[in-house]
Amino acid sequence: MRVGETRTRNEIEMLMKFVYAVCSRVGRSAVPGCLGGAAVAIALLLACPSSARAVADTARIAWKDSTQLLLSFPVRTGDDARVGSDYRLFVTPCLSSDEGDTLLLPPIEFAGRRNKKYNDRAARLAGAPRPVVHGVDDVVQVDTALAVEPWMLRAPLSLTLLREREGCCTVDALPPAPLGGTRYVEPFVPLVPVVEPRLSVAEELARTETILTADCPPYDPSQPLRLRQGALFVYFPINKYDLREDFRDNRPTLDRIVDVLRRVKADTASHVTRVLIVGQASPEGSVGFNEMLGRRRAEALRDYIDSRVDFPDDIYDVQNGGEAWADLRYAVEQASPQELPDRDELLRIIDETRDVNYRETLIRRLSGGRAFRWLKQSALVDQRNSGYICVCYQVVPDRVAPVINRAVALVADRRYSEAVEVLAPVRHDPRCLNTLGVALYMSGQKDEGIDCLRRAAATGDEGARQNLEKLAKAGR
Repeated sequence: MRVGETRTRNEIEMLMKFVYAVCSRVGRSAVPGCLGGAAVAIALLLACPSSARAVADTARIAWKDSTQLLLSFPVRTGDDARVGSDYRLFVTPCLSSDEGDTLLLPPIEFAGRRNKKYNDRAARLAGAPRPVVHGVDDVVQVDTALAVEPWMLRAPLSLTLLREREGCCTVDALPPAPLGGTRYVEPFVPLVPVVEPRLSVAEELARTETILTADCPPYDPSQPLRLRQGALFVYFPINKYDLREDFRDNRPTLDRIVDVLRRVKADTASHVTRVLIVGQASPEGSVGFNEMLGRRRAEALRDYIDSRVDFPDDIYDVQNGGEAWADLRYAVEQASPQELPDRDELLRIIDETRDVNYRETLIRRLSGGRAFRWLKQSALVDQRNSGYICVCYQVVPDRVAPVINRAVALVADRRYSEAVEVLAPVRHDPRCLNTLGVALYMSGQKDEGIDCLRRAAATGDEGARQNLEKLAKAGR
């Protein structure tokens, strides 16, 4: 079947359908002639290159979107039609799919001089409307927008001109003239999400580690340390200031403090600005001894940290909280009258007795020592500690994310070349690769754009992965 060029099965099937349609129009007596004409037409189809049968210049077939298909092409009779004065030629544009669906456009009629004159007169006598008839040398421009039907989106489409030449006694089906083809491709709509500013290690840790804060207020001895957000304590034996890892639950607490400080110190996007340590003692014994005990306990915790994490000395803010009267008062205030019948009297003594040594004496004597025994069991035991530790940090602003997001906005406005320029200073940051890849691809630098998308996908960028998947499905 290859003579000049291969003919498609679709062309032959369309031709046969057209032949049968012609035969049905001319009547049973003309069927043999029609079939004979069909045989000749098929022979011509197989033997002649399509260029010899061309009746239209190159067609323009374009998808406006998934709802409209734009067709534009000029139509002429063609050299092989041989439309003499007594003949006319019907040219019917036909859009068909590889799955067999077909849409016929309105036919175009070309007529020889005598044929046109005869059919014009017959139409007038019959009072019938006469369609537009073109001369054999005319060129008819077809421009139309087709409403897309679902079948047009599923398979490749072909645009072909079906031709029928009619004389005084015969109707011949001429070989169809293919104009071109198309296939709907889902448009590439890139996924270019906004980039969230990168959190520093300190910001990430601060979500769970309560000792980290960006705003560490100064120490106020009038406020209970246990009410401060993120209070974290290590404990000491009574009347001691040596910090032991095996005392109570000190080990996990100390490990936690050191780990947090090491991780923030190693981060380039955040740094420690202040480590606040407050040492305290319970209000048992003399004020002078307890002041010394609070100071030495705070220093012990500072020295422990400093031996494990290398910070400048001025990072540490070591505060001597002395006797923890504010915390003791808070513990008394929280007790119920049932568990502490002397609660109100205890509060009055704490609030109104300025001499702290005499204050302790009054508390020990209250109700024959009953109130003091409750304090020793329920409150004082937890005040023998280094008190509160707070780590303040500062964050180095993420200056790359705003640049990427400016490029994201430019891509959304289809200003792709500008987006590429904006991203030039931050191309070293992997977060920009998806946006840069899309901008490069859409600005015509497709190979470089796809390379950027692949590199972004390799870092785990989900947007880049989806963009590559869309391009692959579109065959791009």
